[in-house]
Amino acid sequence: MVCRSFAVVALVFALCIPCLGAETVSARGVVVDPEGNPVSGVKVYAVMRGPAWDAISVKGAAVSGAEGRFELASLPKPKIEQGYDLIALKAGEYLGWAEGQGKLFKRFRRDLQPDGDYRITVSKPDVYEGRVVDTAGNPIAGVEVVPYSLFARPGGRGSGGPVPSAVGVDMLKCLTTIPSVTTDSEGAFRLEWVPAHADPSVSLSKPGYSMGWGSVEDVDPRRMVLLPAGSIAGAVVDQRGRGVAGVNVDARAARGGRGGGSAKTTADGSYVIEGLLPGSYYVKLWDAKDVVAKPIGDILVKAGETTRIPKMVATPGAVLQIRTVDVDTGEPIAGLNVSAHAPVSELPGAYGTADDRGSCALRLLGGEYQVSITSGAASVKYQPKNVGGVKLPATGLKSLVVKLRKAEIARGKVVDSSGAPLAGASVSIGSPWDSKTTTDASGLFTAIVPPAQKSSPG
Repeated sequence: MVCRSFAVVALVFALCIPCLGAETVSARGVVVDPEGNPVSGVKVYAVMRGPAWDAISVKGAAVSGAEGRFELASLPKPKIEQGYDLIALKAGEYLGWAEGQGKLFKRFRRDLQPDGDYRITVSKPDVYEGRVVDTAGNPIAGVEVVPYSLFARPGGRGSGGPVPSAVGVDMLKCLTTIPSVTTDSEGAFRLEWVPAHADPSVSLSKPGYSMGWGSVEDVDPRRMVLLPAGSIAGAVVDQRGRGVAGVNVDARAARGGRGGGSAKTTADGSYVIEGLLPGSYYVKLWDAKDVVAKPIGDILVKAGETTRIPKMVATPGAVLQIRTVDVDTGEPIAGLNVSAHAPVSELPGAYGTADDRGSCALRLLGGEYQVSITSGAASVKYQPKNVGGVKLPATGLKSLVVKLRKAEIARGKVVDSSGAPLAGASVSIGSPWDSKTTTDASGLFTAIVPPAQKSSPG
């Protein structure tokens, strides 16, 4: 399948939080070809990504001029857990990344300075070919090959190649069509839209086989092996035995195994989770807003077989209403990550984020839990806190107020032996690595200092 030729350039960036109180951000740079010549007429889109992978929207666009320069001004300031990607399109060219950014593609905490001057290299499209086989090396026909991210590597197939980085294909799909392909009788597939200096990471799917992946990091990315799979079938019912529709059911490998999958219950509450590798699994409800149920464990899945499990009984459960406040001012704290788990039982846990009133409601089964609070993407950082021994009744509401203290923040800069800033460097504080972060494009970092820690960053 052939996709029309056009240029796509992606640069991942986000503002540092907080952003000095500004309501807008901007980005500028230059677009060049592999020989360093400026490329005009490239349309650069500012695409905002939210906390969910499908929360994508275009917030601005600009066209590179005669000298390859572009500037995007007055872009809306991202909120907590938001960030921007730059995607550029031009007929006859394809994908490239900004130079010197390192491995900084992150879902939430992207700390690149948006007002920097970025150099972006574009290249001609290339062809990526691969072959899908079974464990005996026999070709598998009819496998759907879906690209979901792109990786660049030093000295890759393009001239020179940019530094290692990645961009989600979903960012490109918001602007154009990226087709999937299907393997032929020899198990072969061909993608004709890949940039010359990048390799796609692809997912592989076919009924009767487990979901597979292949990428540039594999030993042989052109020869991908699919394993035969089994499935789990069951149903979710209420306390009267009636089917519960529209609930997500998640299967996860037990005891450190590989594999997993999910399905949504149908009108009668039934579900089938397919494409599971042989092994032991546990099944639980996932992201169910109004009901909870006890997970089912020790489910043995065999290749080519469907394992039927008992019905899961969903109940309203109990609600743990957690309110996070500043220990000094008593004011509510928004944006904190809140989770509850049962350390010594099979009770399912839950997680959420404190709203503007510092409130977070978690629906749980009756039992004893430990509540954990962390800063997450909140603009003001607080010391993490755990509250143990929180007992919930089988039904009803329990309220819990958690007081937190503002964290001490360590800031610094990481450079190499020549004094140049190092982007994407890991920084750890405390022992054993109580607080971790990564440097931004300028080598700068911000990290929480753990309580009673006086050691320097390492």
